[in-house]
Amino acid sequence: MNNYYADKFKINYGKVDIVAQLRIDHIFEIFQTIATEHCSELGMDYYTLNAKDNAFWVLAKIKILLDEDLPTWGDIINAVTFPNKPGSAKFIRNYYIEKMNKVRPVKAIAEWCVLERGTNRIKRSENLSCYPHSLKHEEDVLVESNFARFDATDFDGKRALYKKKVLLSDLDSNLHMNNVNYAKLVLDCFKISEYTKNFISEIELQYVSQVRLGETICVYRVANNKENYIIGKEAKSGRIVFKAYVVLTKRKHKIEKIKIVNEWSKSS
Repeated sequence: MNNYYADKFKINYGKVDIVAQLRIDHIFEIFQTIATEHCSELGMDYYTLNAKDNAFWVLAKIKILLDEDLPTWGDIINAVTFPNKPGSAKFIRNYYIEKMNKVRPVKAIAEWCVLERGTNRIKRSENLSCYPHSLKHEEDVLVESNFARFDATDFDGKRALYKKKVLLSDLDSNLHMNNVNYAKLVLDCFKISEYTKNFISEIELQYVSQVRLGETICVYRVANNKENYIIGKEAKSGRIVFKAYVVLTKRKHKIEKIKIVNEWSKSS
């Protein structure tokens, strides 16, 4: 039983952003994919957890640190994940993306929990029959798990930046909005000029409350220099569904590919 899981991905056109680099939401998607595959190898995947423990995985928080020189269109990357020894209710999982030159421009830490199906009560790790308790866990932690804390009252009186209605394509197999789509909500808070002059050097997402088909999320942003605090509230109830913290860092290198894209668009 291997504590590490790795897979290779080629960065195609559909996975890059306006500067031809790996898009943030696709980093979330890659991490979701390798975590799912590793759980399957370890015998604690979605179907096994449901059958043996009447439970399901829930991502509570994730923190990602990024360098300016992200993988670009055509690059082949190695994505790796490994868990630390779980606490009673908290499951820590580490991730990183490695280029073929062994440089690691992306690393992350996530906190997962397991909920009982039907009641949404937390299931303790020691009570899970399908968890591989004999697994030799790594002690290394790639990113410190000191997640940002901020008061939702900071957004009182603020006008929503935009609203997003949850549609069929947003849902996962639990009929909740897929974790990856929250990253898209965060990205859409920024202007194109902010994104081309700066890069996202840190992004955190805290999943507070599940949203379902037909519900509407109101997205708010408060900027403090390079730090950005973002929350999403369900429109009718006003409950907070997610919190995000994003750090923008000024780019050191001129973006050449954006010029190429702009010239191509003008000629087409």
